[in-house]
Amino acid sequence: MSGVRTFVGIPLSEDVRSALLDACACVRDADRTWRGEKWVPETNLHVTLGFIGDVRPDRIDELAQAISSELGDGHRAFSLPLDGLRVVPSRRRARMLWAAFLDPVGTCAALASAVRRASLPFGAEPDERAYSPHVTLVRARKPHSLSEAALEAGAGALSNGPASMSVTRFTLYSSTLNSGAPVYAQLRSYTLES
Repeated sequence: MSGVRTFVGIPLSEDVRSALLDACACVRDADRTWRGEKWVPETNLHVTLGFIGDVRPDRIDELAQAISSELGDGHRAFSLPLDGLRVVPSRRRARMLWAAFLDPVGTCAALASAVRRASLPFGAEPDERAYSPHVTLVRARKPHSLSEAALEAGAGALSNGPASMSVTRFTLYSSTLNSGAPVYAQLRSYTLES
């Protein structure tokens, strides 16, 4: 029995999604070398809380329940302030461009940790890296430079958008790989307490 590739993420508000799309357009306009890279489609933009991996189809409901049970009563809606664009790992050898968020009191990291605990029995790998909320905007086929002008143009467009995003829910998704971008489908949605 083949598995269902799964992850948990925070869907973006429409105003944040729009601001990110504007920033991406400005980066592509300012640096032609990035136009042909693997830009994440609008419908796939999200903040990842945790990648789980392949889960047997007959265990999806069990996984969804485990995530719900792990949340208990301790997780409430919160705000994620936008912190600008980040080039990973560096502007000169860029592999990815992120829209970064601040997590000033660790609320988003605590939610990601709860998701990780719930999903470990279903195949998720322990992650020792510090959690950093972000949206991946583009992946380079090969690392190469992103111009300072492009980064500034994208940051300028992003600064015209909202300063933060209200997080009131998150989603368990499936991800089906194909020759183009992966196709995401919502398996379960979770609402955070107000």
